[in-house]
Amino acid sequence: MRLRTVADDAVPLLHRQRKMPALRRAEGGVRPENLIFEKQPVWQYSYGADPAAIGGGRHPFLDFRGRQMNLNDCISRLASNAQGIRSLVDGVTAQQAGWKPDANSWSVLEVVNHLLDEEKQDFRVRLEYTLFRPGDPWPAIDPQGWVTERAYNQRDLEESLANFLHAREDSLAWLRTLREPNWDAAYQTSLGPLTAGDLLAAWVAHDLLHMRQLVELHWAYVQLELAPYHTFYAGDW
Repeated sequence: MRLRTVADDAVPLLHRQRKMPALRRAEGGVRPENLIFEKQPVWQYSYGADPAAIGGGRHPFLDFRGRQMNLNDCISRLASNAQGIRSLVDGVTAQQAGWKPDANSWSVLEVVNHLLDEEKQDFRVRLEYTLFRPGDPWPAIDPQGWVTERAYNQRDLEESLANFLHAREDSLAWLRTLREPNWDAAYQTSLGPLTAGDLLAAWVAHDLLHMRQLVELHWAYVQLELAPYHTFYAGDW
């Protein structure tokens, strides 16, 4: 089973395809040893083939003209997401924290520390540059490389979670200081212009992607922990 990260070292959440495992039964019934995982692309986020459409950031079959960014709603969502992440991490043992379904997947520890570094070095920083430092290049990031370079999987989970929650509180405090920001201010990326509004929307969505990843990791770990008993009665995954 392979649960891949959705991190990217270029522009967050653009032209991204995420693969999740699909479960089917092998011959012999539904015992844990007879369950087979297949990777299928089940989710894709893209503004389309035309890079010029990226800056518009508009859903292809809905008309959002006249809509305004609701900053307070985004702040509430980011605060709620942080508590959701806390609930998915609280109670995870040290053994589970560093466990991976395979060598190419991330562990709970790696997901949490990815969220921490993205909080401190990606979304807030790039949003600030886009709003207040037009023309200045964004500081470089390397989310994939940081996983090993910064030894995420060797860290303490409780401390990592606390650091993320503290960083999120700092971000929320900063967002609350914004007064009538220009959400259409744009930064020119290799894929086209990315607006401040796009960045904030991606920030909110990024939490949800990794919350789903944490749920996937919990589900995969439960399959191992509860074997030889099976979970098929719970329903399809």
